[in-house]
Order: sequence, then C-alpha cells, then structure tokens
Amino acid sequence: MCTKQAESTLLPSYLNEDFIKDTLESHFNGALNGSNNNKVEILECQFERATAEGENFCSVIYRAKIQFRLHGADAKNSNEKRKITVIVKDVLREIAELGSNELAMYKHVLPEMQKLLDQAAEKSEIGDAVAAPKFYANCYFCERNPREIYVLEDLYDADYRSMNRYVGLDLEETKVVLKKLAIFHAASMKYIEKFPTESAALMPSTLDNGFNEDVFFNAIVVGGITAATKVVAEWENFEEIANKMRSTVENFDAWAKRVMRPERCRFKVITHGDLWANNVLMKYAIVDGKRVPQDAVFVDFQMDFVGSCGYDLNFFLNTSVQLDVLKLHRYELLRHYYAHLKNTLQILGTEESDIPSWQVVMEEVRDLELVSYYALACELPLCCMDRQGSVGLTLNSLIDPTMKEETRKNMFANKRVLEMLRYGLDRLNELGVLDL
Repeated sequence: MCTKQAESTLLPSYLNEDFIKDTLESHFNGALNGSNNNKVEILECQFERATAEGENFCSVIYRAKIQFRLHGADAKNSNEKRKITVIVKDVLREIAELGSNELAMYKHVLPEMQKLLDQAAEKSEIGDAVAAPKFYANCYFCERNPREIYVLEDLYDADYRSMNRYVGLDLEETKVVLKKLAIFHAASMKYIEKFPTESAALMPSTLDNGFNEDVFFNAIVVGGITAATKVVAEWENFEEIANKMRSTVENFDAWAKRVMRPERCRFKVITHGDLWANNVLMKYAIVDGKRVPQDAVFVDFQMDFVGSCGYDLNFFLNTSVQLDVLKLHRYELLRHYYAHLKNTLQILGTEESDIPSWQVVMEEVRDLELVSYYALACELPLCCMDRQGSVGLTLNSLIDPTMKEETRKNMFANKRVLEMLRYGLDRLNELGVLDL
C-alpha cells in the first residue's frame, strides 16, 4: 500500500487509506446486490486539495486518486488493477451544526429523482446527448456522525469542468444550465407528489425562517446590503435608490419571510438553493473548431429547500450570467427554461392541467425578484472575488470588525459587480422591489 499527499495538503486524521477502503467496500457491496463479500485492496492512494483556499466557505474539498483491487464472490476479474478518483467533501463543523438538507438529498431525494427520469427515459428520450439526464455526482458514501462527510464521484473524470465565474456565462452556457435546471425542477415536482412526507421533512430556506439569529447569514445579508448601499450612494443620480436600500436593511427579513413561504407558491419545486457558476460543472465538445457547451451537472446541495422556481432562476441569472446576455436575452432565457420544464413534465406523465403555464412561472419569477436584489448586493460580490482576493477568505472575514471593512472594500472594487449593480438596481427600482 502506498499513500501520497500533495506537499501543501494538510489532511484531517480520518482521511486515510482505511477510510477510503471502508468507503469503497460499502459502495461496492451496496452496488453488487447488497453483498458483504466484496473486499477492497488499496494499492495506492493520493490525496490533494480539490479547491483553492477561499473558494468554499462551507466545506473543505479533497480529491483522492485511488488504485485498488476488488476481491469477492461478486467481483469479476478480482486481480485486475482498478482506478477511481473521488471527491471528499468535509463540511466545516460550525456549518454542519446549523444543519442542511444535503444528507437527505444524496441519500433519498436525488436518487429517487434520477429514477423518475430513468423510468421516463425508457419510454421517451429526454436529453439531446443521453436518454436520462444526469444532474448530480454519484454519492459513494455520506454520514453525519459527528462530522458531515460526502464521498462523491469526481465529475472531472467524466469531462465536466468548472466555468469562468469571474467573467460569467455566455448565452449558450446559460441555456444549457437553464435546461438542466428545468429538468431538475420538473423531476422534483414529481418527487414531491410521490414522496409528500419526505418532502415535508426537508428544512425550509434560511430566508423563510428569518436570518436575524443566524450570525453567518446575517453578516452576508445585512453586511452585504449595507456595503452595497455605501458604494451606490457615491454614484451620480442614484440618491433615491441608495435611500431605498438603507430602508431595505431594516425590512428585508420580514419581507423575505413573506415571499419565501412555500404556501405562497403557485406550484412547488425542490430548489437547488445556491445555483451559481461555481456550483455548476459543464461538459464541452469541439464543433467546427469551437468549444460548445453540451451538458451541465450541479454540485453542492446544502441549500436545497421546497419552494419557488423563481428563487433559483433569479439567483442564477443575477450571480452567474454575463450582463450583456441578461440585457439582450432575459426573456428568451426564461422561455427556454419554461419550454424544457413543460416538456419534461409531459414526459414524466404530468396531466396537462397540472403543468404550470408560462404566465404562472413568470408570476413566480416576479414575486421573488427580492432574490435578485439579495443576489446582486450580497452574493455576487462574493462570487466574483478573484483568486488573490479569495486567499484566506472565510465567513469570519465578513464578521470580524478588524477584517470586514477591508474585505467588503475588495469585493465591491470588481468591475463586473459594479456594472451588474448599476443595471440591476435600476431594473429592480422600476419594478418596485426596493419599496419594502
């Protein structure tokens, strides 16, 4: 057995060959008819950090490259050397203590949604490239005892890659993501219908509960809006908007509770809850010498909740899409989403009378434009932090009085952030969203 780790990688004590061996045995015994006879022999295991420092507030991500043999009654070619690369997601303890739906998503919700799509794919092709769309990484192992840990398929092995979160997504990349989001939402609607008890057990959104008691979320929301207001107040002819933004700090929590209630929704989906460029991996193909986006897969399901499709749509459009694309193609993109939502629901056997109309979807989007404001003022500046500015960045950077002012200053020095704010705040003001 040989274990290696990158020089800069400091591993937690549990992350070793024995952990990987137990994880793979649990996975293969479950995958091969529930047998307990399969044993894994680790030949080599190499660990490294999978994300740069400051790129993930809520967890530390590792990559393990493994060579092994699988021995047992159900294992074919037991002497054959096999290779697999996995992602180990170790949720920070203070975040794990707050709780999330991610464990339930990987253990039940996502596999059951995939089954619904697989069954429908046997009757009718859903995707352009594959019969049953893939929208998440397979989970080999997960637990919360007391650490919250996930061992996941490495999507890089399947040619999925990160996108440029600093520049934002172009039109074709955005369409691919919105198509996959529509399929995700449609499958979740069928899941809610089939598993009402499990759906009701999912934790609500932090915004639905109110965030004043959550020190981390309070720092992101109140701190974000306050910092954005200071910037906007310096702009010519933005005095009215800056004054309205000051008022929103006091009223945001109560307003969010009203619009985020699941009972308000005209139809319910399971949202991703944190859909931005870093939580989407894209597969590309070379067509006529050009790199063309083909398929998208989502990662990070900590923030999922039962609620409105408008949450994911507004959050994604305002954190991840290039400004010119938003200006020129907003309704084209929303219609693209709706076409795939409707088509997938039809394939999944939904009665025509139960399929939301275009008008209903647009009403959900408009009712949750508050999320656009939250995304622009609070999340976009974090999303656009460059690698240098992200070094050492943690949630404490937004809370600690000795650090937060300088952190916010760096966040709002980004050209894309400022251009998105100018356009977005004018649009939201015209819609009356800032009149809380």
